[in-house]
Amino acid sequence: MRSDNKVFNSTLEEEELNKKPSFKEFVLEKLDEIFRSSLPINSLRELPRPYVYVFGFLTRAIVIIVFILFFMLSYYDTVKQTFISVDSNAGNCEMVDRPLTGSFYATYSGYWEGEAEFQSNEASYYFTFANLQFFYHPYENFKLLLLAFQKEYLVAIGNQGYNQTLTTNLLYWMNYYYIFNTMFDTQQTFQFTGTPSAVFNAFFYQLSLSSNMGVCSAILPSTYNSYSATLSTTISISDFLQYDCELIVSPNYLGYTSNVLGQTKLVFNLDYNSFTTAVATNEGIVVYDYLTTLKGTTEYYTFNNVTYKVILKANRNFPGMIPIVCIENITDTAYN
Repeated sequence: MRSDNKVFNSTLEEEELNKKPSFKEFVLEKLDEIFRSSLPINSLRELPRPYVYVFGFLTRAIVIIVFILFFMLSYYDTVKQTFISVDSNAGNCEMVDRPLTGSFYATYSGYWEGEAEFQSNEASYYFTFANLQFFYHPYENFKLLLLAFQKEYLVAIGNQGYNQTLTTNLLYWMNYYYIFNTMFDTQQTFQFTGTPSAVFNAFFYQLSLSSNMGVCSAILPSTYNSYSATLSTTISISDFLQYDCELIVSPNYLGYTSNVLGQTKLVFNLDYNSFTTAVATNEGIVVYDYLTTLKGTTEYYTFNNVTYKVILKANRNFPGMIPIVCIENITDTAYN
C-alpha cells in the first residue's frame, strides 16, 4: 500500500508540472510581471500579490497627482506670462504704449520722418520728444497736443510773417524754438529746420566794417566754414590802421597786443550761430529763459548806482557756439 501511494503521488506531481496554464492564467501572469517591473520602487516588487497591487496603485496615483499638479501650475504660468512682440498674432495680444523719445522731422503737409510720403527736402519742422507719454488714448491726445500748438503758435507766426521783413522771417526760421512741458515734467521741443550754417552758405562774401563813427574801406577777403557757421577774415595791422578801421572797433578787441613782437595780422571770426542768437534774443524771437546759462560766468557790476548782472548764455540748438554776453539790469528790470 505505501509503495502504491508513493507512485500515485509522484504521478500527480508530474501531471501538475506538465499541466499547461490556461490562457486566462497566462495573461494574468504576464500582467503581474509587467505591473511589478513598472513599479518605481524595487521593494514594492517583492510584496505578495494583495499588497503589491494596493501599494502599486497608490504609488501610481501619487505620481499622477504630482504630474497633474505640475502640469496645471505650468499651464497657469504660461497663460499668465506676458511678453512684448511686434507680431500681433503672437498670442492674446493687447496694445502696449511706450514713451516716445527721439527727434523727428515733419513736413508742412503733415508727413513724419519714416513715412513713405515723407520728403526730406520738404521738412519744415523738427520735433524733439523726451519720454512723451499719455495714459489714455495716446494717439488722440498726441494729435490734440500738436493741433493746440499749431493753433496757438504756428498760425500766429505764419500770420506775422506776411508783415515782417525777410531778415525777421529768417531769424524765426533759424532761431525760433518752443518748449512745452508735458506729464512727468518732461520737456518737448519744437523748432524750424532753418540753421545759420545753411542760410549764410553763399557763393560770394563781401565783408565790411562800419559804424556811426565811419566806414572801414579795407578790402577784407573772407572764407566761410559751413560746418561751424563761421565767417573768417584776416587783415594786416598796417591796413587796419591805414583804412581807418580802428574807428569802428579797437584792434585790442580783435586780439591785438602792442607788446607782442612779430604780430602783424588780425584775425576776425564771426560765429553766425552766436550772432543770430543774440539778434533773435533782442528781438524777442528766442525766449530769454530758454537760453542755457554757463556755470561760473555770472558777474555783477555797479555803475552810477545801477547794478548789472553780466552772464554768458548759449543756444541749446547750436552746440559748440561761442557764448553770447547778456546784461541784466538788477536795479530796474524794466530796462532789460
